[in-house]
Amino acid sequence: NCCIAPSRVVATASNLLLLLMHDRTALALRELATLTDAGLSVTEAYQKTLLVAMPDAAKGLALLQQGRSLSEALRATGLLSPSQRALLAASETSGQLAEALCWLADAREARLMRLRTFRSRLLLSIFILILGLILSSMVAAARESASLFAILGSNFLRALPILLLIAFIHALGKKDAWWWLGTLWHWRTSTSGRRLFAVTWLRLFAWQLRAGLDADQALTTLRPLIQQRACQQATANAIQQVKRGASLSQALGNSGLLFDPAIRSALNTGEASGRLTDSLLAHVAFQEQQLDSFLDELFVWMPRGLYVLAVSAALSMLL
Repeated sequence: NCCIAPSRVVATASNLLLLLMHDRTALALRELATLTDAGLSVTEAYQKTLLVAMPDAAKGLALLQQGRSLSEALRATGLLSPSQRALLAASETSGQLAEALCWLADAREARLMRLRTFRSRLLLSIFILILGLILSSMVAAARESASLFAILGSNFLRALPILLLIAFIHALGKKDAWWWLGTLWHWRTSTSGRRLFAVTWLRLFAWQLRAGLDADQALTTLRPLIQQRACQQATANAIQQVKRGASLSQALGNSGLLFDPAIRSALNTGEASGRLTDSLLAHVAFQEQQLDSFLDELFVWMPRGLYVLAVSAALSMLL
């Protein structure tokens, strides 16, 4: 029968549209979360999702079949960053795997969507710079009767710092929130630092508490997530104080982990009302909205600054 059922055509078109609109890996992570939450084993869900989306994921499947964790399996595929794998490992131990997978998928899609838009704007800056380089070299060669290639080489050296700056900014744009939090730990008291801390560290801490872990167990799970010695030492101090009977707000405050007055307020409210997890997650949701707005503005205004640099460099070569 050479006819194709209309329902299959619609389904195929829908799948293609989803792949165009969304990242394939993010879709696989979200489907993996759905299947594990529905009761399938991690190995079965992995076979039906990531192994289909990524043929290279076979190494991870072999590790799962040997009884290893999902975070260890994904390490073999190179799919997630070290901090993301640590987050996943912490979520596995606390029974929050599905929620962590959905959050990783959402974060990955949001970052890639911003990066795609950002990359197109960076390419416009490069186009302006190269166009100015070529036109200025041709005008100078005609005006001075000099070698076009020699002038191109000279102008390229003048444009090279801006090209390197664009490449550097593009590389920074690919980093995830955990990398930024670890790198900018000493600037954690800034507005952006507080929002990053809430969206990453504090969210996972609330998940651990909601899963029934004690505060010291949750802090122990979180300790390796930020690859910054000062943060890990502060977390270790907080763990010791909680074990000695200090309240959570006191332990975090004395250890230097309660640098945001809003977090202190959320903790005090949550401890007083007995709804600590709800209070923390409400604070996280608000900070996440604020952080998204800031990133959207940053990814709009930063290319505009590069446009100005590119146009200025192109004009300087022409004149």
